[in-house]
Amino acid sequence: VIATDTWYPKKDGVVKFLNELLPKLIEDFNVTLLAPNYDSNHILHKKNKFLLVKLPISSWLKISGYHSIKLTQANKNEIKRAVEEADLVWAQDLAPIGKYALQFSKELNKPALTFIHQINWEQLPRILPGIFRWFATPLIRRLTIKRLNQFNLTMFPHLGLAEIFEEPGFQGRWEIVQLGVNFQHFGPPKDKQPAKEAIGYSPREK
Repeated sequence: VIATDTWYPKKDGVVKFLNELLPKLIEDFNVTLLAPNYDSNHILHKKNKFLLVKLPISSWLKISGYHSIKLTQANKNEIKRAVEEADLVWAQDLAPIGKYALQFSKELNKPALTFIHQINWEQLPRILPGIFRWFATPLIRRLTIKRLNQFNLTMFPHLGLAEIFEEPGFQGRWEIVQLGVNFQHFGPPKDKQPAKEAIGYSPREK
């Protein structure tokens, strides 16, 4: 089970990360993806080894500008059911879907891992009025570290980020998993002149 609190039609780093990763994973594994239902259709989507389960979102509760899933018993039951059927839980964040996936993995004695995409205590307080940020930052940092210490494995994209999390008390097992570059999408153009024109530069400019 992969638990993510962002999904299409959103376009962010986590969605791009999963978009690159999922085709490779389903070559060898059965994958269930738990995600928020932003487009209100196709609640269940199954294709070969991939099952997408989209959970209803709240009309008023937002986290970092994203609508959260509804904090209902029905959503919790759906997450628990997926964790019960899984061999492994992989949370992409600690927002509600990731939080409940972790909680049920502990209750059901299933291994859980996570990948760190951002520093929560730097991102989340930005949406609050200034005076509340002062209180929110240490609180979110403490809750984040407490939950991370419950995972069987935490993955960081680079050592510097791991050190940032160790400083406030992260003591869980961790590994560095560097993100590669897809050279089919990112590489030098075959012809530099039209590439320069496409971004507004003269082909004669060096």
